[in-house]
Amino acid sequence: MDSNKNTVYALLRERILTCQLRPNEIVNQQEIMEELGVSKTPVREAIAALAQENFVTIFPRRGVVVSGISANEISDISAARSLVEPYLAGAGAAHADAGRLREFLDVFSRGADFMTTTKADFQFHMYLAELSRNPFLINLMDMVLSHNMRLVVLAAELPDRLAVSNEEHKRIIEALLERDGKKAEQRMREHLKCAVESSFESVRGIV
Repeated sequence: MDSNKNTVYALLRERILTCQLRPNEIVNQQEIMEELGVSKTPVREAIAALAQENFVTIFPRRGVVVSGISANEISDISAARSLVEPYLAGAGAAHADAGRLREFLDVFSRGADFMTTTKADFQFHMYLAELSRNPFLINLMDMVLSHNMRLVVLAAELPDRLAVSNEEHKRIIEALLERDGKKAEQRMREHLKCAVESSFESVRGIV
């Protein structure tokens, strides 16, 4: 990507993943051009890249809309995570860095602000993928977790979900610190089950 396209892409992707641009919201290209001081071309190119990742939908002669979240998408994300992440948690218990785990544990324990916690959620799950040293798994989880981040943000709007999610992450990390792969795997399964239930609840009225 050229510099302007990369800047537009990064801005829009961040706003979509954090639901600053909500599902089914129109993307105002003119506002983006004025905010960043760029021409129409890098905005169009960035939007085309986001469309390839299914973050936006382009309607010819009508505009660009942030992709909605369907029940099928939630199910597909959940299925992918349930197949891979318990394995990653179990395998990671043997060699996860204790210092790094305690950094995550600190964030989830101290009730950090919403965005810090949400980003730590993404980073923690990606860390487990990176421990595999398997580029296919890492790339897969980057894609899955990026789409899942919108679900995390929306679910955090539910009463107590953020606090409960923090406790679930703490339990997984504690098992990892104990080097107990089976316990880490089981606790990851429990977390994913709660996560998908919250996702369906959070998108009522959207899907």
